[in-house]
Amino acid sequence: LINKGDYDEGVKTLARCIKINPDDFAAYTMIGIALYNQRDYQKAITFLNKSIELKVNNTSGYLNRARCYTALKDYNTALKDLEQAAYYDNNTNPR
Repeated sequence: LINKGDYDEGVKTLARCIKINPDDFAAYTMIGIALYNQRDYQKAITFLNKSIELKVNNTSGYLNRARCYTALKDYNTALKDLEQAAYYDNNTNPR
């Protein structure tokens, strides 16, 4: 649903998934992405924080949170998230 642009329904569906499995970091990440696309950056950050808390090497969580911070013009924090994403990407997916 989120990939088709139906963010509201996608968020509702993913929220149901989280009720069943509160440790589903991917669901939190997807909700964060949907909220970013709805320009609700602060709320997106909250969900992305949770996704990163659940899986510290979640590069997608860091990348999408950096997008939120960039939209909020908090470039220093965005850069820190990009650095974390690069670190985990390089250390979990060696080339």
